[in-house]
Amino acid sequence: MRFPPSLAKIFKVMRFLAILSAMLWLFGCGDERRPGRTSPYVEQNKPTAQGRSVQTVIDGEQVVAGQSFDVECRVWQDGAVVAGQSAVVITQPEAESTEQEDNRTTLKVTQAGEIYITCETGDGVVRDPQGKRVTVVPGDIAAIETSLNATSSAAGLPVGVSCEGLDAFGNSIADAQISGIESDVSILSAGSATLGYSVRGTLVGSYPIACFAGELVDDSPAILTVTPGALAQSQTSLSPASLTPDQNFSVDCTVLDVYGNLVDGSSTAIFVTTADGLSAMDSVQAQNDGTYNIQSAGTYYVFCYVPGTLAGDESPAALEVVPGAP
Repeated sequence: MRFPPSLAKIFKVMRFLAILSAMLWLFGCGDERRPGRTSPYVEQNKPTAQGRSVQTVIDGEQVVAGQSFDVECRVWQDGAVVAGQSAVVITQPEAESTEQEDNRTTLKVTQAGEIYITCETGDGVVRDPQGKRVTVVPGDIAAIETSLNATSSAAGLPVGVSCEGLDAFGNSIADAQISGIESDVSILSAGSATLGYSVRGTLVGSYPIACFAGELVDDSPAILTVTPGALAQSQTSLSPASLTPDQNFSVDCTVLDVYGNLVDGSSTAIFVTTADGLSAMDSVQAQNDGTYNIQSAGTYYVFCYVPGTLAGDESPAALEVVPGAP
């Protein structure tokens, strides 16, 4: 049977709508087929049963670590709160300690971070699909930890210092009010709690470095070992400092950094001048035993220095060569 063209178009539209309706039903686009969102911390939400539901009630969304707070589980039946029906509290991560009385539970969490809390009926059939998230923040500062970006440094070089404030449970306090650095008088410190601290050792040795906040001091400070810095000067000593031309003298050269620390392993040489500053090296005779001899009487100045560097003696040793017996 053939239909007029107008009716044929209507039938095509009706068939298209029927097919579309079937597809929507198959893919569950209706609200009754879409599961509710679940928390990443708990099992899939348990549906209400026979008109029952459970509600998690917490006063506030933030608590200080170690501070107790209450969670109330309210069981509803057909839109009204029902007394006498048991409920339990589920936490993730698990709370360190709990106390429960009826449907009110007291929790105490010591680790800073976020805890997810939800209530469930005592028979395990119905669970609050939303739950509550509580942020646990650190408590007051109770300890300080000091760390260095290097445990050993040459004298004069800066070493970064990190100061971490901790509460009584070991939680790090981001805005801890650090007062400064405590150490030996030979350790120079600089910086602030805002910009960070650094220290510079000046004398060779090992020294404790401790951050402090008010009267609270790190009781297990970091240890900084200070080694000699770059060579910067030398010292010259003579033995004897007065002699006759037939005697030899020895020279001891000591190389130091800018803070006076002994720098080992440097090769040294000597330079000798007359009293008026002219070189007298032509008059110096090196002996096989490492000593020296000058035959001409007069006053001389002996300098130690490190070849290839600017490390020299700025206060040379005076040598007096007096005439011998006629």
